[in-house]
Amino acid sequence: MGMFDDLLQEVDKGNVIGLFLLDMSAAFDTVDHGKLKDVLERRFGVCGSALKWFSSYLQSRNFRVNVVTAIPNSA
Repeated sequence: MGMFDDLLQEVDKGNVIGLFLLDMSAAFDTVDHGKLKDVLERRFGVCGSALKWFSSYLQSRNFRVNVVTAIPNSA
């Protein structure tokens, strides 16, 4: 609620607002999580609480695939 209030205050002041939202919900489903963590740590220097956050986020990822088949009626 705080961010929304801040945005409204800036709009009321006549300021231009830019908002970037990132939905990471499916972004990591097709990536090997161990390799991703290694790249984040070794190549990009992500460490400490940021690396722990990514690890925690990746550990709780679940996904489900439903396959529905339909066999057409023969004429």
